[in-house]
Amino acid sequence: EFRRVLFRSGGAGAAAAAAGASIGGLPVIATKFGEEGEITVVNSKKQMKTWEFDAVFKPGTTNEAVFKEVEGLVTSALDGYNVCIFAYGQTGSGKTFTMMGSTDGSNPGLYLLAAYDICNLL
Repeated sequence: EFRRVLFRSGGAGAAAAAAGASIGGLPVIATKFGEEGEITVVNSKKQMKTWEFDAVFKPGTTNEAVFKEVEGLVTSALDGYNVCIFAYGQTGSGKTFTMMGSTDGSNPGLYLLAAYDICNLL
C-alpha cells in the first residue's frame, strides 16, 4: 500500500475557510510555509502547530505544478494499479479549482491534465 498526502493552500478562499480555525481556543492569525513539506499555523499568543506533508503548495501555485507531483500515478493506472486522487477540504478552499481548473480554461485542473497525459501515453 502506497499513500502520499499533499497540502495546497488555496489563498484567499483557504484563508476565508480557515477563519474559524483555532489553536488553544484562539483564532489562527498566520500561516508559515517552512521547509519542504511543512506548514505551521500561529495564534495571537504565538502558539504554533506544525504539520508535515509529502508536498506543500503555497498560494498561487498552478495546477500544472500540482499535477507534476502526481503525474506518475497516471502511468501507474495505465500499468494496471489502482489509483485515486481526491481533494478534501472546507467549502471554498479550492477543491473544485484544483480538480477541474478555471472556467476559462487558462489553468486546467488535474482531471483534464490527467486526460491529456493518458492521450499522450497511448
